[in-house]
Amino acid sequence: MPPYASNSHVEALFPQLTFTDSTQVTSADLLEFLTRQQDFMDARLGQVYAVPITATEALASLRTMNAWLAAAQVVEVLI
Repeated sequence: MPPYASNSHVEALFPQLTFTDSTQVTSADLLEFLTRQQDFMDARLGQVYAVPITATEALASLRTMNAWLAAAQVVEVLI
């Protein structure tokens, strides 16, 4: 299953940055961060709920959380 969020969700959190194949954090890196963070989220949520989560109401929250967690990894790389 694809991550709850997409590259565009993370990119929206960094309007001053561009993510391409030649930047310090690449588009492929963003997808890897999103996937890694979804795996983390599913591992924790899976202790209580069936994962992946598919309920429409929950997906909006998970999308935001997934994007913010991946954005934190972007910041770690850039600092």
